[in-house]
Amino acid sequence: MFSPQPLVPAQHMHPYKLLPLFTTGLVLSIWLIAVHALMLAKPKLVQDFLKKFPRNHQLGQILLGIGLFWFLAAHRS
Repeated sequence: MFSPQPLVPAQHMHPYKLLPLFTTGLVLSIWLIAVHALMLAKPKLVQDFLKKFPRNHQLGQILLGIGLFWFLAAHRS
């Protein structure tokens, strides 16, 4: 019928597995609401900051490629 999975030893757990889902969701939702409230309250300030934010298209492509290979390697099995 139902057999529980064995517990994984702590040394093999990823740190994100130790985070409680409710607390993580609450913190992220508060952060997102605060950031969007700032964007609504001071749109000119945020727009100016984002327009001045440095961009490097080649570095972005390299980072996306690294992320792709990392994802593929992690999901091979």
